[in-house]
Amino acid sequence: MRSQSFLCGRAWRIAYLCLFLLLPIYAHPKPIQAYEQEIERLSRQGGSQAQLAQAYMELGIAQYEAEMPSRALGSLFTALGIAESIHNRQLVAHIRYRIGVVFYSLGQYYQALEHLHPLLNARFITEEEQVNTLVLIGNIYSGLGHYGRAISYLLEALYKLEHFDISEADIRIRVNYNLGNIYYEDQNYEEALLYYQKSLKMAHEQQALRWQCSIQAALGGVYKQTGKYAQALQHLGRAMELARELQDGNNLGYALLNMGITHGKMGQTELALSEIEEAEKLGVSQENLVLQMHCLKARGELFQQNGKLGQAVSTLRQALAISQSLKLQAGKEHILELLSQAYLQMGRLEKAYQVLRYEMKLKDSLYQGDISRIIDLRRNEYTIRHVEEKLVNERIERAHEQALQRIYWFGAGICLIFLCAILWLNYSRYRLQSKAN
Repeated sequence: MRSQSFLCGRAWRIAYLCLFLLLPIYAHPKPIQAYEQEIERLSRQGGSQAQLAQAYMELGIAQYEAEMPSRALGSLFTALGIAESIHNRQLVAHIRYRIGVVFYSLGQYYQALEHLHPLLNARFITEEEQVNTLVLIGNIYSGLGHYGRAISYLLEALYKLEHFDISEADIRIRVNYNLGNIYYEDQNYEEALLYYQKSLKMAHEQQALRWQCSIQAALGGVYKQTGKYAQALQHLGRAMELARELQDGNNLGYALLNMGITHGKMGQTELALSEIEEAEKLGVSQENLVLQMHCLKARGELFQQNGKLGQAVSTLRQALAISQSLKLQAGKEHILELLSQAYLQMGRLEKAYQVLRYEMKLKDSLYQGDISRIIDLRRNEYTIRHVEEKLVNERIERAHEQALQRIYWFGAGICLIFLCAILWLNYSRYRLQSKAN
């Protein structure tokens, strides 16, 4: 049985969290009409093609920020065509990044990768933009379930953060947090815990409360999955405090849900049900169907464990309906497993058989995905090791350079002292000779 995700299910949880990765793209105080007027003015007055491409790009960014992604893509592709016609590679790189961001926000991952991958070898973007591109590509692959590739890109981003000495703390938190998410999904809880703790330390240093809230909830999920319930409750309680302070209904709902699941595992059924029901109400108020689905699934599992099979079936069927509407294949697998068990316990063998057949078909499709993921992980093992070796070698080189510098300055100091001693001896000899004369 796959572990129950503590946020939004397998791929959806990462996709949801990775939306934090969409970096702010400049501030645009002007309304969209102002950019359109600027384009019209440039066209009428014969402005340069570079200016026109820049104006279309800024219009696309403004449209994206105004939640008009389709119009944003139209403007950005117009800008891309103009920039390519004048062979302005730097502008082309910037526009492609914006197009990738918009496609990512729409969930069109392969189209996003088509525009983002060429940027990895581009010479016309800054080091920080390279890191942002690597992080975005890594999160796209994690959303696709290709965890090996996702890890390799995020590790490369970490390497560049250290190599280029980029001081942007928020990026460091994101990279470590997203690495934790990927390892969590891969059920590698030891590595997940390591990266979550790193990101939490950075979030504390930066006093980033929203990050602290998300990371505390994530840590609670790890400890819940590893059976350390006291630590899980401690972190989830802290996440709830922060969520209330920030008035963040979604994070509060997820923390409550996981608090309920943890209490359920501890045998405190009534408390667990009340917490899960409260989380479900928050899901309804926030119009968060994923949260509602997980609450229904958790309640159904508790009903089943306590012999309330009728309520379990009814609740699990509601969860299944939501998962089907959201097309959450991985989340559906666990619901079907619970539902088939409930039907078997009720003696409704025909229903159980139908659900089991459906579950088997779903697992076949997921199994193919798992095979692809395993192959992908094997292919990227060399890349991951290579990145880690680069990090180690970089540290060794820096230590070597620092040692050489210390030796140089030490030698220079000795030479200076020796020179001063010689000068002093010569001066003393000169004074003695002067007195003798």
